[in-house]
Amino acid sequence: ERAFATWHTIHLPRSGRHTRANLPLLMHELTHVYQYEKVGTLYMTEAILAQWRDGPACYDYGGVAGLVAAYEAR
Repeated sequence: ERAFATWHTIHLPRSGRHTRANLPLLMHELTHVYQYEKVGTLYMTEAILAQWRDGPACYDYGGVAGLVAAYEAR
């Protein structure tokens, strides 16, 4: 089972590596809630397309330096 967020709801399975005890995962899913707040449902379309197009590489943000660069470029 996987964790995922839809609009304002975070879905976390009760067992496996995606449980409620996985704080980094929870922060990741909270980011999706924030994306929904800022962009609306368009973020879901973009996320699904990125996962289809890039697979797991869509989550490679380039580490802290990549995140900082993306933030500064906005």
